[in-house]
Amino acid sequence: MTNLIHVQHAESRSVEQFEIVDTGWRGDGLFAVILGAEGRALLESNDAHDYALMVARRRRHGIPAAAEQVEAGTGKYPYQRMFCFGRSE
Repeated sequence: MTNLIHVQHAESRSVEQFEIVDTGWRGDGLFAVILGAEGRALLESNDAHDYALMVARRRRHGIPAAAEQVEAGTGKYPYQRMFCFGRSE
């Protein structure tokens, strides 16, 4: 299974991608999904949020709680963003 997601824009032929950098529970009980990407705009898009939400729902944490600012990445991708979710009842 791959964590690499491709997004093709309707108005162009360019394809951007993002992938899961890390997941886990924070100390405050929220489930965090960290995505990495080549560009800031992709991490600020609805596609990134929707994918992070899908991952969080697999852990029964489907209530959006916070989305951190896009930051400099530390690995394969130059940018990353953390999405946090609360527990779904």
